[in-house]
Amino acid sequence: MTGPMWYADTVGLKQVCDRVSEFHHQHGKIWRPAPLLKRLADEAKRFADFGKEEGRGSAVVTPHCSKTCIAREHGSSNLEKA
Repeated sequence: MTGPMWYADTVGLKQVCDRVSEFHHQHGKIWRPAPLLKRLADEAKRFADFGKEEGRGSAVVTPHCSKTCIAREHGSSNLEKA
């Protein structure tokens, strides 16, 4: 995982969600925290943990995949389209 989701995991979803909530209060609806961000922050989880509790692996977007692909945790290099 890279990009803004990796950054948010590194900083901490609680901190990111709190900051987005501040922007929401200051600047309106466009800054409302996404439901997934809020849920994971409330549960003290990371984006990297998303899907693992259901046994689905973690979500990965690859250059050859126009949709989100699910990478299986058992190390398989096969990706299935979600």
